[in-house]
Amino acid sequence: MKRKKKKIVILLCVLVVLIAVIGGYFLLRDENRLSSSERLWITENANVVQNVYVLNDANLFGNLGNGVYYSFLNDFSEEYSLQFNPITVTGSESPDGLSLTVTNALLDLDVPFYEDHYVLVSKKNEVSIGLEDLASQKIGVLSTFNDVVKNYLGGSGALTLYSSSDELFNALDSGNVSYVIVPRMENMDTILEKNLWIVHHFSDLKRYFVLRDSNDSVLFRIMRKYFAKWSEDALETELYAQELALFQGALNVTDAMVDEMRKTTVTYGFMTNLPYEVYGDGEFGGILSEYVGAFAKFLNLDIEYKRYSNERRMLRDMNNGNISLYFNYNTSFTAGSIVDINLPLSYAIYAHESNPIVISSLTTLGDTPLYVEENSLLYQNLASINGLNLVTYKKDELSKVLKDENNLVVMDDQVGEYLRRSSLKKYHSRYIAELNVNYSLKSTGSETFNLLLAKYMNYIDQGTFIEKGIYSASVTESKGSFLSSLAKYALYSVILIILILLLIYRSSKRIRMQKKIRKEDKLKFIDQLTSLKNRNYLNESLSSWNKNTIYPQCVVMIDLNRVQEINDTLGYEEGDRQIKGAANSLIKTQLDNTDIIRTNGNEFIIYMVGYNQKQITSYIHKLNKDFKNLPYDYGACITYSMIDSDLKSVEDAINECVDDIKKQKGKDAR
Repeated sequence: MKRKKKKIVILLCVLVVLIAVIGGYFLLRDENRLSSSERLWITENANVVQNVYVLNDANLFGNLGNGVYYSFLNDFSEEYSLQFNPITVTGSESPDGLSLTVTNALLDLDVPFYEDHYVLVSKKNEVSIGLEDLASQKIGVLSTFNDVVKNYLGGSGALTLYSSSDELFNALDSGNVSYVIVPRMENMDTILEKNLWIVHHFSDLKRYFVLRDSNDSVLFRIMRKYFAKWSEDALETELYAQELALFQGALNVTDAMVDEMRKTTVTYGFMTNLPYEVYGDGEFGGILSEYVGAFAKFLNLDIEYKRYSNERRMLRDMNNGNISLYFNYNTSFTAGSIVDINLPLSYAIYAHESNPIVISSLTTLGDTPLYVEENSLLYQNLASINGLNLVTYKKDELSKVLKDENNLVVMDDQVGEYLRRSSLKKYHSRYIAELNVNYSLKSTGSETFNLLLAKYMNYIDQGTFIEKGIYSASVTESKGSFLSSLAKYALYSVILIILILLLIYRSSKRIRMQKKIRKEDKLKFIDQLTSLKNRNYLNESLSSWNKNTIYPQCVVMIDLNRVQEINDTLGYEEGDRQIKGAANSLIKTQLDNTDIIRTNGNEFIIYMVGYNQKQITSYIHKLNKDFKNLPYDYGACITYSMIDSDLKSVEDAINECVDDIKKQKGKDAR
């Protein structure tokens, strides 16, 4: 039996070690660590110039020897001391070999640097255009992109083909086409320089910037591993830097202008407005956090997010110039210049699930009341539509409106869909439409600041940012809810603990052995010579001691020998020195749950709780030993009296000790 147990123990130990080794391997394994053959290749090719094809007509990634690709290549060269010969190519070329290029479709071995998309560009800053709006429009496209765009549109719009970008954008300028469809990043310089506008982002019509080598060379594999680390450390910073350089060059914004903008912290004011703006756990979240946060990184700005609980406080700070940027959701705020952020306002009419109403158009509603939030941009635009019976409610009164299940509520579609998880859980949208209006930011910044803000907001893909923002709102709200719940339960716990402590204090029969002496009572209760408690303290404490129900208790009485003789022969100073010495010994050897009192010139009383007779005698033996070290080795007369029940009071014990002292003194005298 013992052998069997021993085998099981050994087997378990081996299993534990095996699990630890396997776990450590997977934990410490670095898939991007260079192999020995790759390191050897680097050593052998240190003096060999490597050819690499690099895109050179794509703005951020490669343009006239600058861009993300060139920065990556330079960093890689410095890391491994390798030499490169960049062979420049255009986006329409497909070089055979190691290349940093752009493509419409990924190959299996491609290493994606960045995922871009196509955009619809117009001369006018229009509200976002949908695919259904393109059917009757003339659209210009580069012939090289004809197949991919035509397949995507599926017959929407009449495509006119052009052989070069110059021809394409000239056609837009002259009005030969209403819109052009182009890859975003590769054409952003022209869009900015010609003051054109992106009116639709085709988020799912992709354009990829990649590291490619169909031959899967050793150098390609080394680059792929290096990019895994470089993308985490440098890619985002490099992208924002290249974006800013592009915008500055195209819009004639100098470095001095940018430096001036960076000197001032931008104060963004907001009230909770899910899913656009929310605050939780010290963080700002929501759709606007993604928009504003991206612009702050782009321009390297300091942003302070300031939350307000009501309109009045926010309006006061706005009028005092303490807010420099805010979301134009509430039309009662008018300070600042309007900056379009390419965020369209769509709305939905919500009805309770028990309401069978069908809404095919607004005209079918007649005089039916539509409840809409007051001072909202939605209300302002719906009010311009004739025939609607709009009833406004305050932002914090939505719950009151929803109590009547017959009420129809119209609200921003993003807000409504977000609230479907909470207050609108039993409501469904019965009618959805878009208004010909975009949301905006209001800014008190400079003209250059507002220009950069407007153009950057037009550049970013609002569809992607909205989705990221809704997720951000959900995460931030849950953090705030969790912390609020935690704070609430912590408060309840503190209150409960206090109540328990109060109950324990009130029900406890213990007495406090050490009384706190107030400053004003010090002279009354403290012996001035020894700093011990005095007879006044004894008299004050007797009643509380007698109420103590913890046993055993004991009174020890000490009477120093021949103190009067010392006073008479050597003077009172020597007598005081003998008394102080005894007091110091008592303090040094004091036990827990005891009180030491000097009752008169050479007499001390010690009141003790929780000590049995054996412990008391041991304590007295120690005192007798210590008293031999007093200035004068005359000793002391020590006696004690035990209290085992409430039949005997502390006064009775003191009297017994006094009698014993007298008897001992009498024997000594004889």
